[in-house]
Amino acid sequence: MIGNVWLVAVITYSLILNYVRHTFSALWNKVAFVVSAFIVTMASSWFLDQKVLPWLLVFCIILSAYSFFLVGGVIAGLLSMVAVYFSRQNDPVYVIRFGLISILFGVVGGFCFAWLHKRKERQQQWIGRLLKQSKDLHILREISVSLQSTLELDRLIHIILTSITAGYGLGFNRALLFTASDDRHNVRGMFGIGPMTVTEGYDIWKNVVTHNMTLTDFIALKDKARHENHQLNALLQSMTFSLTDPTSVFYQALLQKRPIIVRHVDLHDTTQKQLHDAFQMDECAVIPLLNRTKPVGILVIDNVVNRNPITDESLESIMPIISQAALAIENARMFNHTEWMAQTDDLTGLYNHRYFQKTLHQEIVRAKVSLQALSLIIVDIDYFKVYNDTNGHDRGNEALQNVALIMKSVIGAQGLVCRFGGEEFVVLISGKSKTESKIYADQIRVAVETTNFYHEDTQPLGKLTVSVGIASFPDDGDQPDQIFQSADRALYQAKSLGRNCIVVS
Repeated sequence: MIGNVWLVAVITYSLILNYVRHTFSALWNKVAFVVSAFIVTMASSWFLDQKVLPWLLVFCIILSAYSFFLVGGVIAGLLSMVAVYFSRQNDPVYVIRFGLISILFGVVGGFCFAWLHKRKERQQQWIGRLLKQSKDLHILREISVSLQSTLELDRLIHIILTSITAGYGLGFNRALLFTASDDRHNVRGMFGIGPMTVTEGYDIWKNVVTHNMTLTDFIALKDKARHENHQLNALLQSMTFSLTDPTSVFYQALLQKRPIIVRHVDLHDTTQKQLHDAFQMDECAVIPLLNRTKPVGILVIDNVVNRNPITDESLESIMPIISQAALAIENARMFNHTEWMAQTDDLTGLYNHRYFQKTLHQEIVRAKVSLQALSLIIVDIDYFKVYNDTNGHDRGNEALQNVALIMKSVIGAQGLVCRFGGEEFVVLISGKSKTESKIYADQIRVAVETTNFYHEDTQPLGKLTVSVGIASFPDDGDQPDQIFQSADRALYQAKSLGRNCIVVS
């Protein structure tokens, strides 16, 4: 009968322990573990020799000190003394001696286990830091490789912001880049990556986790998102902030040459207020992009989705990227400016002969694929040498600039206007036949004829005028040289007909 009662008690207690283990926190699991050890010890003392009890109690003290450190060790020592008292009531000297030893053992054990626990925590922290540094270095290596693969400013900025934002990157939910103007007096919103809403942010995270994306995959994903969703960038690119306002957080970040973490929005700062109203930014970090102390731009990051606080430690991981970003952006801007100068005419600001030749080849290939017309217009200023010799080169340059402005205003976004060389200009118009292009050509001719130029009355025709030749694809050929030669022949025919007229090939 007694055996059955014990069996039921053991089974019931086991079920209770199992329930506690799966239901309650780790603290209560430890309590249940230590209490169970004392219960088993006291129950065993009924069946075993009393000499075994002290050793079992020492084991319980060790368990308690391991679980609860100093407090656990002291309490376990006191409980052990009580347990020995009830089992050795006829020997008070032994009870007191064992009690003192138990408490001392609990204190020493508690200190030792606490020291080991702190040491283990420090080791885990160092391991965590090393793993994070390893991940950051791996990301930095991928970023460096990606940055070296292009000098396109838009692509560079896209790679940099993708590396900073959530997903495989360095953990921030959203990043907005503002680039400095040429005079460094203000910044304009250029490009941003991140969700406009929390729901959109969770969708992006889910996609990243599900497909186990790498940085390269994430860049491709964001590249696709850039073309599909313009809401964030349309809003960002409409913003301009002054860098000369001392009350602005942008000004302060550049002045201090370090990141500023905005914990609470200061509504007296128009910059912070506008960012808060536009992007619901309650907390953000403003990071200056500097290249040799020269402002390149401002980076604003926040955690709109997970609301994780931004700390100085979290910013440390992106500072190497910021340094690379500032240098890469400045180099790309210089490259783009150099490239623009290489394909632009200094005097008129139009694209030059080199750019025209490259574009003509590309447009003919595109026209062949799309089966659309492509028209070429050549415009030549009549008797320009006479005008130059009579009025001087400065006035001649002024006349070239005015003709360029007239042509740009007439053509607008319908085509490409280039200076071919000397007093000749060319126009490429996609999707327009020769008949349609003649309308634009006549508008140019009339506009030049009716514009007042300096001392134009000295010209043979009494006015500064132009002659125009027109050819097109596919009517006049399917090769660039064929089309250009046809338009050139038409131009010379217009000159032979008395100038100030248009000839269609």
